[in-house]
Amino acid sequence: MYGGADRKIDTLVRGRASIAAGMEQLISLCERAIPHKVWNGFRKLDFDSDYDRLTLWLLDLLRSEPPDDNITGLWFGLHNPCLLDGRPSCRLYVCGSKRFKGDLDVPDWHCKPEYWPEGRYASSEVLPLIYGRTNRLGGELNAQAEISLCQGFMCLVISRWCRGPIRGRLLGKSKLRAIAAGHDSGDIHLIDVLRQS
Repeated sequence: MYGGADRKIDTLVRGRASIAAGMEQLISLCERAIPHKVWNGFRKLDFDSDYDRLTLWLLDLLRSEPPDDNITGLWFGLHNPCLLDGRPSCRLYVCGSKRFKGDLDVPDWHCKPEYWPEGRYASSEVLPLIYGRTNRLGGELNAQAEISLCQGFMCLVISRWCRGPIRGRLLGKSKLRAIAAGHDSGDIHLIDVLRQS
């Protein structure tokens, strides 16, 4: 569905694609699935600056409201539609669960979170731009952008966090912690399962 976006996102995350290279591949996937001039405009978005902005948000959150050691899974969700500045938008948030036990077949472990921090909502510039530009066009094009670009950008950002110096902060003192992402009512992308080495 949606030009194989879910599989492509998982492949990019496993292959450790850079954010810019991954987003180029996802934008090209969108163009092939639903040709439209809107896709080309997304190539001009400053994905790296938004990565920096999101990283500062996450570091501040983990410092001011760290998850308890018994939180074994962090869920990075996309909430939409929500209103930002009076317009429908897409917003990233994080919460956590005690129910991930290392078994990937346990469904809905991320639902009904025990870690629900006050500062859970991120301030992204990229996600509202993607959602806003395609929401006006509606239909399959908007769905393609949400699945491919919003979800893809989020997964690429989180994958980079899991591979870099933030990895230890995401894990904290928990023995293991799953890091997963997706839309509130969609599929789960398991980005990584972090473990104490």
